[in-house]
Amino acid sequence: MIQIKTPAKEDFRKICIIDKEIFKKDHDKNSVIIDRLKTFPEGCFLALDNDKEVGYLSSEIWSREHTIASNVKASKNHDPKGRILYI
Repeated sequence: MIQIKTPAKEDFRKICIIDKEIFKKDHDKNSVIIDRLKTFPEGCFLALDNDKEVGYLSSEIWSREHTIASNVKASKNHDPKGRILYI
């Protein structure tokens, strides 16, 4: 059964591993993923299948559009008062 939860700090390492498995050589740096999880924890979710981590989702709120690029820290563009939800 698939469950969705808000990740805890102890889940951050597994999320970094999942990102590497999914995106291979184009994965984000661990520091970028952790920054994303810390900057907007309410916009991050971890998917579990029978208690095994199988995927994750992260998002940011922007006040204006940005060029989408890998390895850009969420803390650079995240604006809690923005109106654009970037997933």
